[in-house]
Amino acid sequence: MKRCFAIFITACFCLCLLSSCGEGEGDTTEPSYTTRPPETMETVETTETGETAAPPSSSFYGTDWEYRSIDLSDGQYRPSSFDADVAAAAFGYEEGTYEYDYFRALSGISANAYLVGVDHSVICGIDLVDKFTERIDMTAYIAPYESILYHTFSLLADRGFTLPDISSGSSYIQSIPYELHAAERSTVLGLFFNYIDTALIEYAEELLALSTRYPAYKGEFALSEKVIEEAEALVEACRPIAENRDTLRASWRAYYQEVAPTLEVTEEFIAELDAVKITISGNGQYYLPNVMGEYIENYQYKLESSISRPGVMVDRPVPMDSPVVIYLPVSSYYGLGFDRQLSVTSMDESGYPYENTVALTLDPADYFSDEPLTMNDPFLDAALREYFGGDYSERDLLNIVSLTISYRLINGYGPNEPYIMFSANNEEDRRIHTYYYYSDFFDEPSDGCMPETIEEDVRHFHGLTIIVLGDQNGYRIPEELEQELMPYEVTENIWDS
Repeated sequence: MKRCFAIFITACFCLCLLSSCGEGEGDTTEPSYTTRPPETMETVETTETGETAAPPSSSFYGTDWEYRSIDLSDGQYRPSSFDADVAAAAFGYEEGTYEYDYFRALSGISANAYLVGVDHSVICGIDLVDKFTERIDMTAYIAPYESILYHTFSLLADRGFTLPDISSGSSYIQSIPYELHAAERSTVLGLFFNYIDTALIEYAEELLALSTRYPAYKGEFALSEKVIEEAEALVEACRPIAENRDTLRASWRAYYQEVAPTLEVTEEFIAELDAVKITISGNGQYYLPNVMGEYIENYQYKLESSISRPGVMVDRPVPMDSPVVIYLPVSSYYGLGFDRQLSVTSMDESGYPYENTVALTLDPADYFSDEPLTMNDPFLDAALREYFGGDYSERDLLNIVSLTISYRLINGYGPNEPYIMFSANNEEDRRIHTYYYYSDFFDEPSDGCMPETIEEDVRHFHGLTIIVLGDQNGYRIPEELEQELMPYEVTENIWDS
């Protein structure tokens, strides 16, 4: 699957060249367009012996569109970013000037021309999309892109612009959100679902507005009549895309629902485990690429060599039969990078993967008391009241993912007195450590002994991933208590041994 997307990223230019496909059952709505339909011509290749080569496996073939005669390779200006503001600033002009707005508009047009595609015949290669496009006649859907590309390239050539570097394009494409399948980022679907047409209209209209915003400008970047004509024509050429988008999206959704494995997700809070039981079921096989194997019941995996750590074997999840059961610890809901969404890959009978993002609706915090607490240990209680700015509850304590309580009188660093450290994740998803010292709250020195009631106190913390307890006399947290407080693991990790 990754190899397929690598093809699209490096050859994503090609996607606009789709001009024809086999007719089949499904949506027969005839999309409208304002430009002439392309005079399609199949790309014919011959072998060294003069025989006609077999056509590419894709349902679509390249077309002999006029824009191909426009060469941008010698363009003086190449946008450095797919963010038009960043690209404009990189050309050395300040925001609020004609030059900045000029380079912003042209950088945006150039970046979106890259996304539409240039230069290469289509290589689809994603079976799911190929089969979908075989069901509907894509010719009229794709037709407006002949004019879109021609006017875009004519405009860019007149201004000495070329397309962004392919490496920046690869990163940008990977960041594009999608609804049902990652193929929506960079295939023929992306031409419609990524609102490239809307962006081209926006930047073309920004370019056309320059003469009104800066009527006194007579510099080297003043717009020629040709540029104005091409920008106006580009706006008109883009309009049919929006007219057809909803029709195509409805067809895609219906097709995807028909062929993709069913996926049902249920959630249940298990209080004695401090975990949420998540059950994934359906008529396919499933695996979770971003969930630790220890949290998956009867975890199935294979060992592979690590790419980043030569000589080290790592576990890779393999598809599992329905149902797949996960016990996700409460601590995971407060962990770095967890947005309460679950990535689930479904596999159909042929082994084709479907990537899904499941929003988790159960909030484990709802199952913990919000009644005020008082700790037996005066030091811990005082530190928590300072940390939370007053009263605190078990629900509040879920935010603390790491707890250190040291009653040692001689420390390797910092003051030689007892201290407590709380670790939590802030809104920027960074782990913040907060320290409190014994002398912050008490005038008399500590005796260096861990309070006998500390084990009762720490049982109020249900979201911990780390706990460290120690005192001057060598106190260590009992192993049984530590296991109770740490995230529940339903499957023993034997793959790292």
